[in-house]
Parts: sequence; C-alpha cells; structure tokens
Amino acid sequence: MMEWQSLFEPRILERGLDYYQMGHVTNVIDEAGVLSAIVTGTQDYEVELDLSEEDNLGLFCECPYAADLNTCKHMAAVFFAWENGAAKEVSVFSKSELEKAIAAADEVTLRAFLLESLQQDQSLAQRFMGRIQKSGITSKTADPFFQVNQIVDRYTDYSDYINYDHAFGFAADLSAFLDTEVQSLIDEERYHEAFDLTNAVFQTIGEVEIDDSNGEIVFLGNECYEIWQRILSLVDPDTKNDMFIWFSRQLAELEHDFLLELIQQIIAEEFQELNFAEQKLRRVEEMLEEAAKQNDFIRDYSLASWGIIKAELLEQLGKPDEEIEAFYRSMWNHNEIRQRYIKRCIDQKNFYRAIEVLKESIILDKEYRGLVSEYSIQLKNLYLQLGEKEAYVEQLYHLIYEDDPGSLETFRELKQLYSTDEWRPIRDKIFNKLAGEVVLDDLYVEEQCYDLLMEEVEKSFMLYKTQSYLVILKDRYPERLLEKYKKEIRGMLHESSSRKKYRDIVYLLQDMKKIPDGKKVLADFVQELKTTYPRRPALLEELERV
Repeated sequence: MMEWQSLFEPRILERGLDYYQMGHVTNVIDEAGVLSAIVTGTQDYEVELDLSEEDNLGLFCECPYAADLNTCKHMAAVFFAWENGAAKEVSVFSKSELEKAIAAADEVTLRAFLLESLQQDQSLAQRFMGRIQKSGITSKTADPFFQVNQIVDRYTDYSDYINYDHAFGFAADLSAFLDTEVQSLIDEERYHEAFDLTNAVFQTIGEVEIDDSNGEIVFLGNECYEIWQRILSLVDPDTKNDMFIWFSRQLAELEHDFLLELIQQIIAEEFQELNFAEQKLRRVEEMLEEAAKQNDFIRDYSLASWGIIKAELLEQLGKPDEEIEAFYRSMWNHNEIRQRYIKRCIDQKNFYRAIEVLKESIILDKEYRGLVSEYSIQLKNLYLQLGEKEAYVEQLYHLIYEDDPGSLETFRELKQLYSTDEWRPIRDKIFNKLAGEVVLDDLYVEEQCYDLLMEEVEKSFMLYKTQSYLVILKDRYPERLLEKYKKEIRGMLHESSSRKKYRDIVYLLQDMKKIPDGKKVLADFVQELKTTYPRRPALLEELERV
C-alpha cells in the first residue's frame, strides 16, 4: 500500500484520523482506483481521490481549505477509511442497462429516488429546476431574484448571516446556477433575461451579509463580469445601450468597493464605441464631484480611480492637448494619475518628458518604497532604450543598492555587462555592502557561493531556511546541516511538551535521513533524546515512528 501519509502535515493527518475514528466518513466507493466519499464536518463535503496512478495522484475536496490546493483533513480521513478496507467497488452501468432499470421501476420508487438525489446534490437540483422551467411547468422564476433568494435562504442563519462554514457552499451553488441557467439563456439568445439573471446574482452578493474570508464575493463578482462580457459581445447596439444605462445606475447605488470596481471596469473596457464616450465622460465627472465630498482615504482612492477613467476618455474623444495636460496637472498629487501620464508620454514617444516625470515622482513618492522601485526600473529601461549607457549603468547600481536592494533580476542584468574577471570584485562589493541589510540567499545561489549560503542557514531562525536549501546543500555540508537540525530540535524539545509538537519534531527528524550519513546520525540522536527525556512517554512513543 502506498505511503500516502507524507502528503499531509502532521496536524492535518491527526485531524483526519480523528474524523475517521469518529465515523465521519461515509459512502466510500472505489471505482477503478478512484475513491469517492462523503466526509461530515460542519457540513458535508464530497471528496475524490484518484489513486489510479501512484506517481500522479489527483486529490479533490469541496472544503475551502482544499480550494487553495492544500491537502486537507477530509482527504486524510478518506485515506484512513480506504486503508482500513471501508471502500466498496462499484460497477459502471451502461446507458442501456440504466434504461432497462428505469423502465422496470414503478413511479413511486422513481419519484422517491429523484427527490432524495436532488436533495443531496444541489448542483443537480439546479439543473433539474432549469429543465422544468424551460418546459414551462412553473412560472415562479419569472422573478429573476426568486431562485437566487432560494439559494441565499438555504445558507443564511436566523440573523440572515452566512457564516464561514456555509460561505463556500453558498458560492458554489450560485456559481452552478450561473453556469447552468444563465448559459442556457445565452445559448437560446435570450440575452436580456440572461443579463437580468446575472444582475440579480450580482446585486444579491452586494447586499448579503457573509463571512467571505476565502474570497467568495470576489469569485462570484468575477464570474458575473465574465458573463457580462459574453453578453455584451453578442447584443445589438440598442440592447447594449440599455445595459449601459443599468451599469451607470450601479455607480451611484453600489456600496461594496470591489463590486463597484467591477462596474467601473466593465464601463471602461466594454463600451469603447465613440457614442458611449460622451455619456461616460458626463457620468465620470459626476462621480468625481461625489468623490470630492468623501472622507480622506476613500476620497483619494475614488478620485484617482475616476481620474484615470476621465483621462482615458479625454484622449479617446480627441480633446485638445492643452485640456488633457491641464486635467493631469489638476490631479498631480495622485501617483496613479502621474503613472498614467508617464504611460501617455511613452506611448507618444516623448521619452525625455517621461524621464522628467519619473524623477519628479521618485521625490514626490519617496515614502512609498515599492513605487520608487517601479519608477527606478522604468527609468533604467528608458535609459537602455535611448542608448544612454552611462545613465543606464548608474541606474542599475542605484537599484541594486538603494531602490530595489538585492534584486536578483537587477543583479543578473549588471552581471551581463562585465567579463568573468571584472565581475567577481563587483559581486563581492555588492555582497559586502548589502550583507546584514537584505536577504542575499538568491544571489548566493545564483553565484554558487554555497559557503556564504551555508553560513546564512546556520544563523537562520529554526529550520525554515534549512529545509528550503536542503537539496542544494546536503551533499556539500552534511555535517553542518545535521548539527543545525540537532541544535534546533534540542531547542524545540526544551520548550515543547505536547504530543502535537512531538509529531512536528518527528516530521523534521525525517529530513535528516535525506542527508549523507544522516541515518546513522539520526539513530544516535534519537537515542540521545530518549535518554535525555525518559519521563516523556508521548515523546518516546512518537520517536518510535522515526
């Protein structure tokens, strides 16, 4: 049987074992090496483990933690169930076999099975309801908010709040609803209805009270945006104008910042026709007036956002350069506006004006290191493009020492300017000047200065950096690495006394086996720990796993 435990962090493995032992794993099915199961926690999650190819496992779980490509406790629980023989092999039935079985079943059995299946699978339920609507059996969903509100009601608690545990299911059901209902309307060229249904979802997620710590609102908002793009690419000009009016109204009505940004973006990007430009400009000027009345932080953000859109519209409408320049200058204190102006200069090949503004921006935004670094990189690129080698090289040194210290990309760019013999003293000077100020690990690897890298590993906190560079260093400095592991683990045991910590330590001890002579050193070290801590039975028990 495969060594699947190494796929999980110790704490995740422990929670998975708890779930399995408490009987939370049900319906374990093995279909040609693909395991599927239901794991019950705060809600039911479907888990699928594709074990058909041991070197290319496919692991899936519906939980939010697994959505970020993590291996979760639910997956671990199913592995434990499989290892203990809980999986049942199932047959794959052909279409003809299913048709015969349906024909042989009575109506009561069919209805009961259909109801049970739809209750257990809301995605399937959405598809079923959509099929019923298309056939004209029900008219309840003439209101586009009807089905959306049904989904909301399913996940809200008594105070009309969707908590963290229910947020993922809420987003998944609304996404399935958009994929099935709206897409079918688009396929049937019922664009107005598809638009109304999408808008119902969009407005609902802007009003619902939800803990969307995992980005459910962002996910659904982007899905609505993509549907709008499809619809707008298909409709006639009059319909598109009606839709523009709806989007324009949302600018004044929406209070959710991210969703408001999506509306701004759809108006800016999807209504490029000249007949919309004047309408957009009037609306943007109204929004600039409103933004000027807001408090400081929101005011600056809103003014910059709308200011960029106005600048683009002025250019699109071919307004006189004097008017465009005057508008940029009126908002010069916003770095986003200056960045837009720099882009305009570069697009017009007015490179020396762009350089002037970049130098000015470095002074104006000196408190914002990230911005200064961006400006400095742009300056460097412009000097290179203009063939001003002396200014280009000077800017590279300014970047590596001041504006983007220790940048690997700048380091490599500098290196290309020198021969091998010329480069070595320059490199050493960079190392000496930056040592202690920034992390130079990537530069040491680039230059194969493994002795310097090993010194940084030895000085580093705990074993995080040691693990990061273990593959590079293990054959070069095995003794020093093993001593680093022993030193840090001794310190951890001095402060730790819980079984969870002991399991984490055992996980780290396993790394020592990867180092030359590590197995022998590890065996002696484990014996040392057993001798040092004879009264810690939990530790002694965990050490037996090494």
